[in-house]
Amino acid sequence: MEWRIFFIGPMGKEKAGKGAAKAVDYSAHLPKLYEFVVAYLKQAHGYVETKTKSHRLTEGARVSSVTLRNKKKDTITILTPFALYGAGDIPSSVFDAIDDSDLIIADLSGNKPAVIYELAFTHALGIETILVGGPDAMSFYLSQTKFINIDFGRKTLVSDDLKNRLDSWVNNRNKLFESENPLQKFYGAPLPDISGLYRSIITGLSAGQPHGIANWT
Repeated sequence: MEWRIFFIGPMGKEKAGKGAAKAVDYSAHLPKLYEFVVAYLKQAHGYVETKTKSHRLTEGARVSSVTLRNKKKDTITILTPFALYGAGDIPSSVFDAIDDSDLIIADLSGNKPAVIYELAFTHALGIETILVGGPDAMSFYLSQTKFINIDFGRKTLVSDDLKNRLDSWVNNRNKLFESENPLQKFYGAPLPDISGLYRSIITGLSAGQPHGIANWT
């Protein structure tokens, strides 16, 4: 079975604004998360690196990555997030990487609008997420969502909570896209499923088949 992990979060440095004591540098956050996840999957779950160093996204872009494999030939490809933030259509590449993934690890440090937008897209698709960040990271819409507080100021990340969440994902993962998040809780299903069901109802009605409504209820 093939699985993919991707990361979203703030990139680069943020200049000091009014009332801010100093600039904030987020550039090391995603690389540290990436290294943490790769190292932990090797150490705790017996994965080893393969020679594959890149992954081609559905829309064709090739991204650097590391592919891990265990003795059961179960593979996990971990996409390098910072490789997508260069030239070209960044939103499309990021959305493509999210859509290709089975697990998204989201760094909400700084509560950045772009990251929240990407997270909402992830939630709409029903993809499993792990939320991390500093103490100021949570927004109102995520206040009831599991969140891992991480100190990115350390040279090497330390987080038993993140290890536990990775353990849970490895042991219970599936391809059904049934993650718990505010959007899925409200609709009862990922939005693509809702959209497909709605289209089938409309098609049934236009074809003179009112029983299509029964599928909705």
